[in-house]
Amino acid sequence: MKNLLIPFIFLTLISILFSSCEKELLGCTDPISINYNNLANTDDGSCIAPILGCTDFSAFNFNPEANSMDANSCQYSIDLAQGIWNLEPNCEDIDIAGLTTISLNDQLPSTLDIQANGQSSLFIDFNGTQINGSITSDGIMTVNPSVITFNEPTTGQDIAVDVSGTGFLISANEATLALNFSGSVDIVITSIDFSSDCAMILTK
Repeated sequence: MKNLLIPFIFLTLISILFSSCEKELLGCTDPISINYNNLANTDDGSCIAPILGCTDFSAFNFNPEANSMDANSCQYSIDLAQGIWNLEPNCEDIDIAGLTTISLNDQLPSTLDIQANGQSSLFIDFNGTQINGSITSDGIMTVNPSVITFNEPTTGQDIAVDVSGTGFLISANEATLALNFSGSVDIVITSIDFSSDCAMILTK
């Protein structure tokens, strides 16, 4: 009996020794951290707190500091650009050789209807004329060279005007456009070239 007791006591001591020396597993033990390690039993100070935001780099409101996606938070410039925008123009008047003046501020529409097709293409309804353009993921707009029509108030003749420019989407409700209008108008027996720059504010 005594011979059996000694091995039993020895095995019991070994078992107690191993159970009291559990291996230390370092890691983040905070369950709300994005790098929580459920196997770790000792916190090593590596926990990373979640920062909610849009983590899609192709989105207009991409947040480079975010490490956790905020559900449905991402906004895309192609979507934000679409809709009816109120137009507030600040254009240089076109002076035709001192004979007549064309005020673009008076002839520009009060609103612009901007629609899109695809990932970056824009279609701008400009007084009934469609102007094509594009927009990048970070909101930079390009207005492709197009031709629209203005009325020369003295003679009443319609003038073909070339328009092009750039813009920037500031937010879902504000944007800017910088457009150039140029062309020529026939006065008596000559043709006079003109050009006008416009800084426009768009709001929804």
